[in-house]
Amino acid sequence: MRTVAEMTDRYTLPAKGEHDWHQPLNENFAGLEDDVEFRGSTSNRDEYEPRAGRKYYTTDTGTVFIGDGSSWIPIVPTVGDTQEYVVTEYDGVVYGYGPEGVIGLDTDAATVINAVTDAIKTSSMSGWRHARIVGNFEITETVELEGPAHYEFGGTLTLADGANTDVLSVESPAVFIDAVRIDGNRTGNDSGLGIAIKDNYVWVVDSEVAHCQGNGIDESGGASTIWIQNCVINNNGDAGIYLPAAADAIISDCQIGFNDAAGISMAGGYNTITNCQVFISGDYRNDEPGIAVIGTSHTISNCRVNHSGGAGIFLWEAVNCTFSNLSLLRNGQVSSGQDAVGIEDAGGTSDCTFVNINGNNHMPEAEKSQNYTIRFSEWSQHNIFSNIHGRHNNEGATTGDLVENNVLDNVIGSEEHTVASPPS
Repeated sequence: MRTVAEMTDRYTLPAKGEHDWHQPLNENFAGLEDDVEFRGSTSNRDEYEPRAGRKYYTTDTGTVFIGDGSSWIPIVPTVGDTQEYVVTEYDGVVYGYGPEGVIGLDTDAATVINAVTDAIKTSSMSGWRHARIVGNFEITETVELEGPAHYEFGGTLTLADGANTDVLSVESPAVFIDAVRIDGNRTGNDSGLGIAIKDNYVWVVDSEVAHCQGNGIDESGGASTIWIQNCVINNNGDAGIYLPAAADAIISDCQIGFNDAAGISMAGGYNTITNCQVFISGDYRNDEPGIAVIGTSHTISNCRVNHSGGAGIFLWEAVNCTFSNLSLLRNGQVSSGQDAVGIEDAGGTSDCTFVNINGNNHMPEAEKSQNYTIRFSEWSQHNIFSNIHGRHNNEGATTGDLVENNVLDNVIGSEEHTVASPPS
């Protein structure tokens, strides 16, 4: 914007009594178009002529452009002694800038984003950084996120054909991933995770991870304190969320479906899954559970698990875990003759509590041999079952007696096999 002095010099005041006094005023009005900042979305920018000196502010990305007579040129903002970093794109070129000015400038988005994350890692300033990555970018190499930083995305990261790599990788503690959309382009790649979590204290919120050849979100190396909240994880070639050794992870308010393996596969200890819907695990092709649980002191509550290829929830050596307020519907979808089971124990599950479980895993008898709400191994004991309501469990299924050394309270089924051990 021009200063008052500059504007006084630019505009003409008509003389008193001057003939054709309106002409200088018209010139003033024409000049105002160059001095007043235009505002609008990025998509509307080209509706304005980029006359030299004109200014355009994009309301959706916060990027400022100056006209040079033929095109709009993005301005690198002066952010001073702050923690702000920005990645944006203009006319096929990706710009990265931060407190000290331009950090990266390239046609390859991953190159620029990694330059920004490197700057975050080496910054001497204390406290959290804030990086805004605005735009839809094709990713040719893994973007490595460094903390402590809040990464706020405003578009989709799509894995390039043949890249065969992970899209995002968390390389250091304290990384907050906000509103990213990941397209793993599984049809164009043989491998690749959506988000690889390699360190502690990681948040993934309000995000979507889809179409990856591997797991959607993957924890490796025993990372702890992970929050995955309000996310959509779907159509990945392996598990939706895979936490093989995590501790203190919380998965809440997520929609997880159409993944080729389990919707959530969780081991380690002290993890929580709550208020999630997990559906069509195995994608109607594979004998995969909705949720697979191994380990100790996990809590799964207020979830709906439906139409899994295998069991709704699969347990193996789950110890001191709590399962409550679960709705298990039409699991065991894959092959003819396979049993339909809401919660299946493969052995070693002990000291767990199952409360308020509703199962309706009925499949037509011609397609399924047996249907159960809960089926446990004879090696599992000291578990408590309370308020288990099963419906449409097949009449005449020969399962043997209820598992010994377990406590039942208010277990109701349309047949006697709502909670049972497998056939001997």
